[in-house]
Amino acid sequence: MAGASLLSSASQDDAPTIDLFNALGVDAAALGNHEFDRGLGKVAKVIGLDVDEAVRRNAALDEAHVIDPADPYPLPDASADLWVCAMTPNKWGYIGLGARAVPNALHVGFLKKLQPHRQAQDVFPTTYLMNTRRDLERWFPADQWELAAYTINTEPAYFGASKLAWGAALTLLNRAPRPLGATWLIFARRK
Repeated sequence: MAGASLLSSASQDDAPTIDLFNALGVDAAALGNHEFDRGLGKVAKVIGLDVDEAVRRNAALDEAHVIDPADPYPLPDASADLWVCAMTPNKWGYIGLGARAVPNALHVGFLKKLQPHRQAQDVFPTTYLMNTRRDLERWFPADQWELAAYTINTEPAYFGASKLAWGAALTLLNRAPRPLGATWLIFARRK
């Protein structure tokens, strides 16, 4: 499943992208905004669970639920193969530290200066319930879940349009220890 790929790949049902990922040894990827643009493929049903009401507006979902992370999932036992794929800021990475330094009420205006094209509805309040290794191990206990989680550093989009700031950010990010990576990639499967 690939989405928003280059035209040269998309016009060939993404075979070049899949071939590249296979050559690189990529076995899994986080789902983004476009992975279901051409349907579900071999997936019978896509159910979205999120703490944000925006999940209800996701046209790629067959079913959507707004959840409280402290409550059980609203799915009957054995009704679904439960996989969690998520990408979220690391509490101790530059995104998490920066977001906590700026009060939530000022996030929209602050991010508008750094990312002029960012929509207000794409700015979320910081709660940080699942943004550290310890949190992830608590929410996905080893006796119930198979968990693979690691941090990555993506392009430093929060550093505005300054080439100097981007260069400095990339230099620092590439030298930072793994626990300070900007973003968590989380893959968990219910046992």
